[in-house]
Amino acid sequence: MFDLDLLLRFAVVAEELSFTKAATRLHVDQPWLSRQIQRLESQLGFPLFIRSTRSVTLTTEGHVLLGQVAELARVADKTRATIREMIRSYNELIVLGVNPTTYWLPERYKVIEKFQARFGPSSVKLVSNYKPRLISKLRKHLLDVAVIPEPFDFHDLETLVIHRSEASLLVPPDDPPALADALQDGTRGHTYTAH
Repeated sequence: MFDLDLLLRFAVVAEELSFTKAATRLHVDQPWLSRQIQRLESQLGFPLFIRSTRSVTLTTEGHVLLGQVAELARVADKTRATIREMIRSYNELIVLGVNPTTYWLPERYKVIEKFQARFGPSSVKLVSNYKPRLISKLRKHLLDVAVIPEPFDFHDLETLVIHRSEASLLVPPDDPPALADALQDGTRGHTYTAH
């Protein structure tokens, strides 16, 4: 019997025709993914891909298998989404990831209040962590939403900006003059705002 997860990983590599892009899409390391496909090929007894330093192409057997596994992958994705929705509905719990640097944001508390008003007072579970871990948990569907500070540029995640702030460097008017002069035209007692 073949491992369903291996077949689903094969489908992603076959769709991307790139181990690097497939690894990014699956949120795994590329060498690990390559070993997984080699394991599947070993179980099957024939290669699924022709690999070169510049490209990855499907073998004839790979094309045939992809035709079957693509449907399996669609069903698996739909099933995962249904299960996530059932769990969320059953538990009526929203797992909200928060970055420690967002504790001072009034908008963060407004988000929590809106969720609690809609889903009930005990509907929100806070998970505190730093930005990279929160993003990883979002991608793995371990969080429903997360409040993280800018900057961010995540094309695979939907973004709703709830607060914008500018960083300012404050310099006292009498000390140290060299710092203020280096950043502005010499006007003292003002702030320098980074844009």
